[in-house]
Amino acid sequence: MKGCVKLDNIQKNKELIARYPFLLPRNRWTGEVVSDYGYHYTELDAMPEGWRIAFGEQMCEEIREELLRADYLDKYRISQIKEKYGSLCWYDFGATEKILREIIPKYSKLSQRTCIECGKPATKISLGWISPWCNECADKIKRHERFESVETYFRTCEDCAYYDTDEDDMPCCGCVDKINFEPSEDVE
Repeated sequence: MKGCVKLDNIQKNKELIARYPFLLPRNRWTGEVVSDYGYHYTELDAMPEGWRIAFGEQMCEEIREELLRADYLDKYRISQIKEKYGSLCWYDFGATEKILREIIPKYSKLSQRTCIECGKPATKISLGWISPWCNECADKIKRHERFESVETYFRTCEDCAYYDTDEDDMPCCGCVDKINFEPSEDVE
């Protein structure tokens, strides 16, 4: 039975790489495919399972469409896919402006509100290893973690919609940037 599952994964990975050639693992420095590569994994396997379920292939499809438009599908390379502070980080070589400024940021923001384990909408953020969780998955690890609600964790300023991470009465970072400071009289 295990052999069947393995063959199914290999077949699925071949199909993924045929459609998304940038998922083929390559040496980061030479660009060469590892000599004994057997389709046991793809670059997408580095994405946390919940995010991969929720939007992994959809993200790859949007990147593919943009690369086809730019005639760059066979030149684009993934450097690294990972989670950092509860958010998707996708590093690459050869991205277009649309991939850099629209596609990757869209999914990075979506990842913050998607359960890292199962792909359902996140309701909680763990505060130890910062990650988004749905109620069901959070219950499985609650004795090892502290949580905050997504709404509280991603509190936003009512004036500018910038993330306001504290509860003081001071302007948030977004509002401070908009304040026109007058120089004091003792400044020459």
